[in-house]
Amino acid sequence: MTNANGNDAPLGARTGQQQEEQKRNELTNVDAITNHASGVLENVAVATVQQIDSLIGRLQAMRLELLTDVARVRATIRGHLTLADQFGASVNIIGESIDKLRADNARLVDNAKHEEA
Repeated sequence: MTNANGNDAPLGARTGQQQEEQKRNELTNVDAITNHASGVLENVAVATVQQIDSLIGRLQAMRLELLTDVARVRATIRGHLTLADQFGASVNIIGESIDKLRADNARLVDNAKHEEA
């Protein structure tokens, strides 16, 4: 019996040429799938790298902000320490002045008592 190709092979049988063509088609399909998968993976990789770069940029900006805040807090602490030192010195001066006033007042009272007597 003659098949659709015009040869005498049985209808279900394939020629060597047809089998090779089928294998080439299958390889072409595998290549297409591989290329598609490769493209998808490349797109995912590019997107991931962009996200990582963006995250690194945000982290660097936050680092700069934190460094600025640290510098500001340190300056504030130095200012408070200076004020505390000045306050301590002022308290000492006031205390010494009060001691002198008390001593002067006590001498005046003693002198007044001696003059009355």
